[in-house]
Amino acid sequence: LRVRRLEKCFLVIEEIIEMNEEIKKIIQYKHNFLNYHKNTSNPEIQEMIEYIKKVDRFGMINSPLEQKYTNCNVECYYDMQCEMPYLYEGNKKLYFPHGYDEKRVKNLYSCLKREQDLQSPHRYIDEEDLKIIKEQRALGRKCICLDLGAMEGMFSLSLVEEVDELHLFECESEWSDALKQTFEQLGGRVVNKFVGEHTFDEYINIDDYLKDLDLHNVFLIVKMDIEGYERFALKGMKKTLDSVADYLLFVCAYHRQDDEAVIRDMFKKHKIRNTKGYFCFYVAEDYDVPYVRRCVLKVQKN
Repeated sequence: LRVRRLEKCFLVIEEIIEMNEEIKKIIQYKHNFLNYHKNTSNPEIQEMIEYIKKVDRFGMINSPLEQKYTNCNVECYYDMQCEMPYLYEGNKKLYFPHGYDEKRVKNLYSCLKREQDLQSPHRYIDEEDLKIIKEQRALGRKCICLDLGAMEGMFSLSLVEEVDELHLFECESEWSDALKQTFEQLGGRVVNKFVGEHTFDEYINIDDYLKDLDLHNVFLIVKMDIEGYERFALKGMKKTLDSVADYLLFVCAYHRQDDEAVIRDMFKKHKIRNTKGYFCFYVAEDYDVPYVRRCVLKVQKN
């Protein structure tokens, strides 16, 4: 019994040491960020500096937004038939994986709402994007949405009434199962695969996925949040992007240090916008100067 108690004590001590090391690292990143940008003229970064000094913290989102949705008051339900928890996003059921309890669902939902807040650097759809989509529909184009790295599917859920087809790609089985429940009655197709440059084993590229589809009158919407593999997935959809009438891409550009530069170079002949604000993505292994990263690049063909 004494040995077991000692083992537990050692485990707790190890956890405390690891936690302290992580705190030290974040403090060092805060110091590096403030020192590097101390003479900046960038108003977005100036706002971040003011907030960091005010609250004496350093996180991925350094603005009052980080404290928003901390007490997200939402009802959570349980579907006995599929044995999954869900809540309502608008008037649609949004399912979560097997085994998620109410607290976990609510905490995750709060993070998702914060991520897609109008002031968030990770926000995908804005009024200009909706205007572009409606203009394409008015031209008689077939609107197809590909949600790469769909996870819970909120991006696709927001476009259910705006597009003709929804294709959701999610490599995590627990989330692909939840997506199937969410989109069962909404017409979305869920694909439990990784999206990459080539097709093999559990990977698929978009050129192969859409190879049998007539794309000449298609307006393609693609959202990509696939943990730093966006550049490879883009290479695997080159034929598709060349073939469609027009497209609007929402590409996450913060997982790798050079993501933004690489993606901008890939689409240098096209119109590119970025979301307002930055992430300080200190959880990345290559997090370094300049300590800020744009979250989402929006690329339009024409």
